[in-house]
Amino acid sequence: MTDSSITILIQTIGKVTLYVPYATIILGTIGALCNVLTFSAKELRQNACAFYFLCSAVFDLFTLLICGVLRLLVDHYSYVLPNQSEVFCKMRVYLTAVFPMLSTSCIVLASVDRCLLTSGSMQWRRWTTIKAAHRLLIISAIISIVSPSHMLIYYGFYTLNGVSNICVSRPGVYSTFVSLFLVIWFTLIPYTIMFIASMTTFAQIRKSKARVMPFQHQHHRIDRSLIVLMFIQVILSMTLLSMRTAVIGYQYLTRDISKD
Repeated sequence: MTDSSITILIQTIGKVTLYVPYATIILGTIGALCNVLTFSAKELRQNACAFYFLCSAVFDLFTLLICGVLRLLVDHYSYVLPNQSEVFCKMRVYLTAVFPMLSTSCIVLASVDRCLLTSGSMQWRRWTTIKAAHRLLIISAIISIVSPSHMLIYYGFYTLNGVSNICVSRPGVYSTFVSLFLVIWFTLIPYTIMFIASMTTFAQIRKSKARVMPFQHQHHRIDRSLIVLMFIQVILSMTLLSMRTAVIGYQYLTRDISKD
């Protein structure tokens, strides 16, 4: 690869990383607001799955407006941020982990809810009530908020690759731990649960001829629609995860090329 090609590639990547976040934040915020309006409708207020989707949309808004904006500022407008503040460093990393985790946990609960709803056991279907949803969400939120709290302690300004005062995890054992933590706890576990719950729901629907709880016809139709929506959400989430992984790998590759 010639020097001119490398320069063009780096410039193109720079423009993409500048303009794509703007589009993501704007379009994502509009989509999240539409989801909030949809799932807060009167006829969905007593539906546990709709409640999970509503909470997920709210957390998506926080993710976009806080984490997304912070990421944009750090990458392109770092001069307006208190970059030398260790408190800001810790909070930025922590919030970037918490809000996406809260949103993901709601999608996990929604997929499990549809799995339990299509179960042949009445005992399992009792967990799909709105009262149970409130309790499960509180437990899930507490876990999502507490589990990454170690980042508030072990993130700070350290030297990385010869560059000092970089906001990163503490070098050594914790650096390895947090990498495994992010991969396993934030990615592998929730997406595995979503996949298993979705496949189980699909199998139970085929086995029971698309049986759902014996509600009225309107509720029956809503539940069937939410099951379809849940499948779409899981597929999109896993697709976006794959794309994000590919982008991260590509960024590491281009970084190595630019060094050469």
